[in-house]
Amino acid sequence: PLIKAVFGEVVLSDIHASMNNIDKLRNIVMKEQKLLHPHGQGIMGVVHAFNQNEANLRDYIQRIIFTDSGNVIILCMIKLQAIHMSKFKYFMVDMSYKRVFGEMNEFEFNAYDEDNHSIVTFCRIFTNGSDSKIYQCMFTTFFEVYEDLTGEKPSFYHFNSEKKGWAAIIVDLDKGQAKGLSLALNSLCNSISAEQHLLYILKSCSVHFERNVRNSKYSDESKFLMRQLLKAKTKDDVDFIFEQLETIGDEKIHDWITEYQTPWILASLNHNYSLMDYDIWMTTPFDTNVSECSHANVNREGTRLRLKTAIFQRFHNYQKYNIPMSSKNKSGTKRKIDANKRKEKRKNIQIQKLPNKRQKVSVKENDSEFQKRIQELEYEERKEELERKRLDNQLKKLEIAQKEKELKELNE
Repeated sequence: PLIKAVFGEVVLSDIHASMNNIDKLRNIVMKEQKLLHPHGQGIMGVVHAFNQNEANLRDYIQRIIFTDSGNVIILCMIKLQAIHMSKFKYFMVDMSYKRVFGEMNEFEFNAYDEDNHSIVTFCRIFTNGSDSKIYQCMFTTFFEVYEDLTGEKPSFYHFNSEKKGWAAIIVDLDKGQAKGLSLALNSLCNSISAEQHLLYILKSCSVHFERNVRNSKYSDESKFLMRQLLKAKTKDDVDFIFEQLETIGDEKIHDWITEYQTPWILASLNHNYSLMDYDIWMTTPFDTNVSECSHANVNREGTRLRLKTAIFQRFHNYQKYNIPMSSKNKSGTKRKIDANKRKEKRKNIQIQKLPNKRQKVSVKENDSEFQKRIQELEYEERKEELERKRLDNQLKKLEIAQKEKELKELNE
């Protein structure tokens, strides 16, 4: 896409005959990459950039941990994200598998900001492990970094005497993730057992549950009963569902029943077994769709990226261009609402500025004069917007010309 945008051609060989020598071009590119990234763009490249504090990277990368099992954990979070996270009563966590090339995956902490109608990402953790020990280390490290950045210990609603803090964590049905979380929570408060923490705080994604049921090899009758597990209103209803499943006699159905009778799994899917307050249960999400949307949004910037590029990309845009880590709602409906608010504000300002004599004018004449003033203001606003677009286009043309000049010098 960049070749076509700059040169108007689809492939390099169409630009000039000398571009047909792909080996020579590849050699030039490799030399430039060596100059830009002498230690590569993998883990060692990130460590070197962190040690050198390139572009104030230490403001973003808070921890780089190498475990005894050979895994690596890179936790990325800025202070503003940590402070903003303390205002939410829940957060959801999920692992993304597409953005980084190789064995490294991206673990995100997300929530939905009702005030700004936007998805907020609080923390990104890059790791090449996914067992319970790695998850325990990730959550424990996250709690430590949160305390370092905010100056306050992580607080959860169920063990806070003032009933403040995070009241729910929404996860998928990953057993290793749940076990790691329970052990990390137990390190914060050991007055109750690790599994009991999950009964108070955990909610499992209903979409993941439905998908697991849909993809299973059981009969349609069994699948129908399985889905009722989320809707059962009493414990007796849940017991009846399990009894009916056993009578159907599907192969290995007993293994499914044993798995979903696990206390923390059952409590995370049905409130009758959960120790979470009913109001919190009903007012927090029942799925991790926000995290999935966040994955989709960030994947638009590229997938299978090098680790260093994936980490630098968002932070570089935030630091250099002040582009926020999370985007505001730019939908058509939201723009209309904002436009109406601006009009109402201008209307109030104009009314205040009108002289007292204008109050004696008839309502019809007053409205006509007011509408005329509004139209003039809107016309001025459109002129300013067109001028901004014209300047942006000029800037893009200059950037393209600069790139053409640099490429020509490189070829010479």
